[in-house]
Amino acid sequence: MKKLRILEREIPIVVLLLVLLAGFGSAALLSYYGQISTTVNIQQAIVLDGSTCTGTMGGGCTSDDTVDAVGSETEYGDLHTLSSNTENDLDVKFSNTDNCGNTLITNMVEMSVDGFSDINTAFDPDYYRGTYYESPITDLDDLETMTYAFRITGDTLGSGDLAPYVVLIGSGFDAGVAVQMIPDGGTYSVGTDYLKTIDSDTTFHVPGGSTCTQANPCTLTELKSEYPSATVESIKLAFGAWPGTGTISTLAGLTTINGGQAVHKSFKVYGETEVDMQNRYDFAVNIMAGTCTITTHIEPVL
Repeated sequence: MKKLRILEREIPIVVLLLVLLAGFGSAALLSYYGQISTTVNIQQAIVLDGSTCTGTMGGGCTSDDTVDAVGSETEYGDLHTLSSNTENDLDVKFSNTDNCGNTLITNMVEMSVDGFSDINTAFDPDYYRGTYYESPITDLDDLETMTYAFRITGDTLGSGDLAPYVVLIGSGFDAGVAVQMIPDGGTYSVGTDYLKTIDSDTTFHVPGGSTCTQANPCTLTELKSEYPSATVESIKLAFGAWPGTGTISTLAGLTTINGGQAVHKSFKVYGETEVDMQNRYDFAVNIMAGTCTITTHIEPVL
């Protein structure tokens, strides 16, 4: 057996190795002090018609509508409900796919507001709502027409002259917006379906501006002349900011911008509330007879 001389004494190498190994064992380090394992029971933040999703598109949370249509006519899908399970205010957006051919789709959402008594709160959520759309144009001068669909579903606030209205959002305006004039001289009955058009004669006012005021609004043509460098970054279909006592509700959505399908950007579902939604379908004159499918996706805005 091999030995190693240490301090004038011979010690077997095997014994020395055992001593060293024993030392290593006593110096081992802890990698952690403990762990917590948490089981999390999750609720879906916003649900359509009370059905939760399984993770795949449409999985477990699809509501099926059936519509009987004739070319050139307008039909509506069923009324659906978006319910919020969270205390947070969350944005959703709507997107549509179809194989029907040249069908205009309006994703109409519920907006319900009270009349305000304090001008400082006029644009708080209780008194003012809006749903946003992407702008296919950059310069105000390129905006020609828009259409939007709506139905007043209840009204204890107005006298039949209140309706949704368009807000142009962009640079070049005094406060960053130009607002369609409502009331505009029209009357709107509860329960009636309307398709309203924005064109060169539609009047707007610019908050904070010295021209195109509420007292002296401008037509869209005049607005372009007064604000030649204005841009349109997004478009809002707004509802509310009216003084008075009572509540008014609508289902509304933008349909076209410059003749093309409006593309939805965002709609805020306030925490622990429910809102109704309904699709409007405007079918082409030359649509082919048969069966086609239109799918609306409700997606989170991340």
